[in-house]
Amino acid sequence: MKRVCAVVLVVASFGVATTPPAASKASTPEQWDPRVEKYVEFVEQHRKLEFEHPVRVEFLDDEAFVKAHQGDDPEITKADRREAERIAGQLRALGLIEGSVDLIESERDLGATDTVGFYDQEKKALSVRGTDLSDTDVRITLVHELTHALQDQHFDLTKLDDTVETSGQDFALTALVEGDATSVEDDYLFSLPAVEQDAYFADVPDDAPTAEAPDEASGSDIPPVLDLFTSGPYIYGSRYVEVLRQAGGQARLDRAFAHPPGTEEEIIDPVAARDARKPKRVNTPKLSAEEQRHGDADDFGALSLYLVLASRIDPEVALRAAEGWGGDRYVGFTRRDTNSGECVRVALVGDTERDTGEMADALAQWTAAVPAGAASSLPVGDRVELTACDSGATSASEDTLDAAVTLLVDRNDVALELMRSQAPPRIARCASDQLAADPDFVALFDVEEEFNPTQEDQFTDLVGDAVGACGAR
Repeated sequence: MKRVCAVVLVVASFGVATTPPAASKASTPEQWDPRVEKYVEFVEQHRKLEFEHPVRVEFLDDEAFVKAHQGDDPEITKADRREAERIAGQLRALGLIEGSVDLIESERDLGATDTVGFYDQEKKALSVRGTDLSDTDVRITLVHELTHALQDQHFDLTKLDDTVETSGQDFALTALVEGDATSVEDDYLFSLPAVEQDAYFADVPDDAPTAEAPDEASGSDIPPVLDLFTSGPYIYGSRYVEVLRQAGGQARLDRAFAHPPGTEEEIIDPVAARDARKPKRVNTPKLSAEEQRHGDADDFGALSLYLVLASRIDPEVALRAAEGWGGDRYVGFTRRDTNSGECVRVALVGDTERDTGEMADALAQWTAAVPAGAASSLPVGDRVELTACDSGATSASEDTLDAAVTLLVDRNDVALELMRSQAPPRIARCASDQLAADPDFVALFDVEEEFNPTQEDQFTDLVGDAVGACGAR
């Protein structure tokens, strides 16, 4: 199982564990560490589930934590290295990285530098990076990891992992699990006194993710897109969980663990999340006799499509194309007897014929923006196919990718607020698309103080106009 656009699944392909594999059998303590009892109670209250038994909790300093996190990493083979180089070439073909990138070492750097806690599903124990419970970061991490332990006792995380067959399922399940834990973590943070919250936010960058998610402290040689895809389940997962809760409370969230989401689209699109929309079946794109396939065919995904498109074209056009995603399949390959490097071919279909047409138009714009001859897109029956090869071109800038992520995050936040106000999901998504791209609204959306009367009127008018326009369609 591997995925072109996500280091978390690249890691899974190489056998580099994101949490250390078990070195010994699980041991269940008879009682909780007294230091964590009140946090256990908080997690039970806010997740509305009770622990079946205590779990072991270890508070480790930096050196001990890194040793625990990396101590059982398997040996990397030559085959692993070759596969990593192939995937790096595919990422370059899509314009998401440039130059020589060691994906294995990048993942290790992300884990060692940025992971601040993990729950080990085999050992049934959790480790926290930090020993001082007066530190807000340590307590937040503890709440996050306790939530994972609670999930495991009720839903069996290992069994859920074993059901994953595609990269889309992997991303979606990770987003559900991490989004749930992040939501409880946020409940804890906002339960703290205002002065403590203010001190916490004063020390944390505006775009820093929470708990286990990586942040901008990552090594400078780690490509920004790898950080984005690793943190994606946290960024979008918490919003996905809130959509589920808005639709049916904690019971709806629990049902999602029984029947997990299976695509990136369900995580990033509030309409797909509410409908639990399933993807269309798409056949693997064909290769010619001169093209040699590498690896198994897999999902590409709506989020991957959006970020690839938004790296080169108007992010609003990219977002509309991604919203119409109905299903896809991709394969990696090289051309025999050429120096074209690694290539990717993706077959995509939309929810409707019109959606497929919008994706085709967006892909045509993208191929026109990359170096001549590096990529092509064309209709094939009822679908559109993108072919891209590594040309050594420069990748999208970090600012461009950040702007794309911000647009999608703002869209989902606004859509969720509109749905809380009883707007139908489709109208909420349509209106939030307009509002998240409107500079006047974004300026209001970012205001931290209470609105003055003029701002209040402007906000009401902008939202009303967007909802009305979408309702009239």
